[in-house]
Amino acid sequence: MRSKKMLLVTCFAFLLVGCTSRRQFPGLGCAFWAGPESPYGDTTASYGVWGDGMAFVVWSNLPGSNGHSFAGDNEVVYSGRHWSRDGRSIDFRCSTADGKTGTVTIAGQQFKLEDGSVFLVLAPRKITQVKADTLNAKWTEEGWQALVKNDPEFTKFFEAAKGK
Repeated sequence: MRSKKMLLVTCFAFLLVGCTSRRQFPGLGCAFWAGPESPYGDTTASYGVWGDGMAFVVWSNLPGSNGHSFAGDNEVVYSGRHWSRDGRSIDFRCSTADGKTGTVTIAGQQFKLEDGSVFLVLAPRKITQVKADTLNAKWTEEGWQALVKNDPEFTKFFEAAKGK
Protein backbone atom coordinates (compact mmCIF):
# COMPACT_ATOMS: atom_id res chain seq x y z
CA MET A 1 0.00 0.00 0.00
CA ARG A 2 2.84 2.36 0.87
CA SER A 3 4.49 1.72 -2.51
CA LYS A 4 1.21 2.53 -4.34
CA LYS A 5 0.98 5.88 -2.53
CA MET A 6 4.62 6.65 -3.36
CA LEU A 7 4.01 5.74 -7.01
CA LEU A 8 0.96 8.03 -7.15
CA VAL A 9 2.89 10.90 -5.54
CA THR A 10 5.81 10.37 -7.94
CA CYS A 11 3.50 10.29 -10.98
CA PHE A 12 1.73 13.43 -9.79
CA ALA A 13 5.09 15.19 -9.30
CA PHE A 14 6.15 14.26 -12.84
CA LEU A 15 2.86 15.58 -14.19
CA LEU A 16 3.36 18.90 -12.42
CA VAL A 17 6.91 19.26 -13.68
CA GLY A 18 5.87 18.26 -17.19
CA CYS A 19 2.99 20.71 -17.23
CA THR A 20 5.00 23.66 -15.99
CA SER A 21 8.15 23.12 -18.01
CA ARG A 22 6.45 23.65 -21.41
CA ARG A 23 4.88 26.83 -22.68
CA GLN A 24 1.12 26.58 -22.70
CA PHE A 25 -0.67 27.43 -25.96
CA PRO A 26 -4.38 28.11 -25.91
CA GLY A 27 -7.08 26.80 -28.20
CA LEU A 28 -9.48 27.79 -30.94
CA GLY A 29 -12.70 29.64 -30.24
CA CYS A 30 -15.76 30.43 -32.35
CA ALA A 31 -18.38 33.17 -32.18
CA PHE A 32 -21.64 33.12 -34.14
CA TRP A 33 -24.11 35.84 -35.01
CA ALA A 34 -27.37 35.33 -36.81
CA GLY A 35 -30.71 36.87 -37.54
CA PRO A 36 -32.10 40.27 -38.44
CA GLU A 37 -31.23 41.73 -35.02
CA SER A 38 -27.55 40.85 -35.34
CA PRO A 39 -25.25 43.80 -36.03
CA TYR A 40 -22.95 41.41 -37.91
CA GLY A 41 -25.46 39.54 -40.10
CA ASP A 42 -25.24 35.76 -40.40
CA THR A 43 -21.51 35.51 -39.83
CA THR A 44 -19.04 33.35 -37.95
CA ALA A 45 -15.71 34.29 -36.44
CA SER A 46 -13.11 31.70 -35.51
CA TYR A 47 -10.18 32.93 -33.48
CA GLY A 48 -6.95 31.57 -32.11
CA VAL A 49 -6.88 32.25 -28.38
CA TRP A 50 -3.48 33.55 -27.26
CA GLY A 51 -3.17 34.63 -23.64
CA ASP A 52 -6.03 37.02 -22.94
CA GLY A 53 -6.34 37.99 -26.60
CA MET A 54 -6.45 36.47 -30.04
CA ALA A 55 -3.58 35.62 -32.39
CA PHE A 56 -5.89 35.82 -35.42
CA VAL A 57 -9.53 36.05 -36.46
CA VAL A 58 -11.12 34.42 -39.52
CA TRP A 59 -14.55 36.05 -39.95
CA SER A 60 -16.76 34.76 -42.75
CA ASN A 61 -20.26 34.98 -44.16
CA LEU A 62 -20.69 31.23 -43.61
CA PRO A 63 -22.77 30.30 -40.55
CA GLY A 64 -21.23 26.95 -39.55
CA SER A 65 -17.78 26.23 -38.21
CA ASN A 66 -15.54 23.77 -36.48
CA GLY A 67 -11.87 23.61 -35.69
CA HIS A 68 -9.12 22.63 -33.32
CA SER A 69 -5.61 23.55 -32.24
CA PHE A 70 -2.45 21.60 -31.59
CA ALA A 71 0.44 22.83 -29.46
CA GLY A 72 3.85 21.51 -30.42
CA ASP A 73 7.15 22.26 -28.74
CA ASN A 74 7.80 25.39 -30.80
CA GLU A 75 4.46 26.53 -32.20
CA VAL A 76 0.73 26.17 -32.12
CA VAL A 77 -1.27 25.19 -35.19
CA TYR A 78 -4.92 26.17 -35.47
CA SER A 79 -7.13 24.78 -38.21
CA GLY A 80 -10.79 24.73 -39.04
CA ARG A 81 -13.57 25.11 -41.54
CA HIS A 82 -16.51 27.44 -42.10
CA TRP A 83 -19.45 26.17 -44.17
CA SER A 84 -23.02 26.81 -45.22
CA ARG A 85 -25.97 24.58 -46.07
CA ASP A 86 -25.72 25.54 -49.73
CA GLY A 87 -22.33 23.80 -49.99
CA ARG A 88 -19.98 26.77 -49.77
CA SER A 89 -17.00 26.26 -47.44
CA ILE A 90 -13.52 27.51 -46.63
CA ASP A 91 -10.72 25.78 -44.75
CA PHE A 92 -8.20 27.74 -42.72
CA ARG A 93 -4.93 27.05 -40.93
CA CYS A 94 -2.66 29.27 -38.85
CA SER A 95 0.72 28.35 -37.38
CA THR A 96 2.55 30.70 -35.00
CA ALA A 97 5.20 30.50 -32.31
CA ASP A 98 4.56 33.91 -30.77
CA GLY A 99 0.99 34.93 -31.67
CA LYS A 100 2.35 37.76 -33.85
CA THR A 101 4.17 36.10 -36.75
CA GLY A 102 3.43 33.02 -38.76
CA THR A 103 1.54 31.68 -41.73
CA VAL A 104 -2.19 31.75 -42.34
CA THR A 105 -3.78 29.79 -45.18
CA ILE A 106 -7.43 30.36 -46.07
CA ALA A 107 -9.17 28.69 -49.01
CA GLY A 108 -5.75 27.87 -50.47
CA GLN A 109 -4.45 31.46 -50.25
CA GLN A 110 -1.42 32.09 -48.05
CA PHE A 111 -0.89 35.17 -45.85
CA LYS A 112 1.69 36.41 -43.32
CA LEU A 113 0.19 36.89 -39.87
CA GLU A 114 2.44 39.92 -39.27
CA ASP A 115 0.73 41.71 -42.20
CA GLY A 116 -2.63 41.62 -40.43
CA SER A 117 -4.35 39.27 -38.01
CA VAL A 118 -7.98 39.63 -39.14
CA PHE A 119 -9.27 37.91 -42.27
CA LEU A 120 -12.69 38.90 -43.59
CA VAL A 121 -13.91 36.17 -45.91
CA LEU A 122 -16.77 36.45 -48.36
CA ALA A 123 -16.99 32.84 -49.45
CA PRO A 124 -15.76 31.22 -51.40
CA ARG A 125 -12.59 33.21 -52.19
CA LYS A 126 -12.77 36.97 -51.48
CA ILE A 127 -10.45 37.53 -48.53
CA THR A 128 -9.52 40.90 -47.02
CA GLN A 129 -6.61 40.98 -44.57
CA VAL A 130 -6.91 43.70 -41.91
CA LYS A 131 -4.32 44.95 -39.43
CA ALA A 132 -5.82 45.00 -35.95
CA ASP A 133 -4.54 44.61 -32.40
CA THR A 134 -6.16 41.24 -31.80
CA LEU A 135 -3.62 40.23 -29.14
CA ASN A 136 -5.16 42.89 -26.88
CA ALA A 137 -8.74 42.29 -28.02
CA LYS A 138 -11.08 40.28 -25.82
CA TRP A 139 -13.45 37.64 -27.13
CA THR A 140 -16.42 39.26 -25.38
CA GLU A 141 -19.22 41.24 -27.03
CA GLU A 142 -17.50 44.46 -25.94
CA GLY A 143 -14.23 43.17 -27.39
CA TRP A 144 -15.82 42.37 -30.75
CA GLN A 145 -17.44 45.83 -30.85
CA ALA A 146 -14.10 47.52 -30.12
CA LEU A 147 -12.37 45.45 -32.80
CA VAL A 148 -14.81 46.32 -35.59
CA LYS A 149 -15.54 49.99 -34.86
CA ASN A 150 -12.33 51.59 -36.16
CA ASP A 151 -11.87 50.07 -39.60
CA PRO A 152 -14.17 50.68 -42.60
CA GLU A 153 -13.29 47.22 -43.99
CA PHE A 154 -15.52 45.68 -41.31
CA THR A 155 -18.48 47.85 -42.38
CA LYS A 156 -18.00 46.84 -46.02
CA PHE A 157 -17.72 43.18 -45.01
CA PHE A 158 -20.90 43.17 -42.88
CA GLU A 159 -22.89 44.96 -45.59
CA ALA A 160 -21.72 42.43 -48.19
CA ALA A 161 -22.38 39.51 -45.79
CA LYS A 162 -25.95 40.68 -45.18
CA GLY A 163 -26.53 40.90 -48.93
CA LYS A 164 -25.06 37.42 -49.51
